[in-house]
Amino acid sequence: MANLFLGLAILAIVAALCAWGVAAREALKIFRAERPAGLSAATTLFLVVFWPFAVRARDGASAPAADAARMSKATVAFFVAVTLLVASAAAYTNLTTPRPGAVPAQAPAKS
Repeated sequence: MANLFLGLAILAIVAALCAWGVAAREALKIFRAERPAGLSAATTLFLVVFWPFAVRARDGASAPAADAARMSKATVAFFVAVTLLVASAAAYTNLTTPRPGAVPAQAPAKS
């Protein structure tokens, strides 16, 4: 049972990284379409790499609505994956941590 939760935690990490990648790609598309005033290339790169979910298209911007929809879906997918990771990590550690004072199970003595 513990291995099931370990596998689920690993899948959640992969899903979170994929959602992050989709969000970063969509953030780059939005930045290229809008070119926000006052942001240097370094600031743009920082936002895209470290927190791409902060990037939003402005009203009336040239970025397609589909990009904004994918960004919203990637945000939801990321937070669902993080929630699943935390829950499965908690279950895994609960199942694998030895309890203090617990008597280990012993095989019955052969007679």
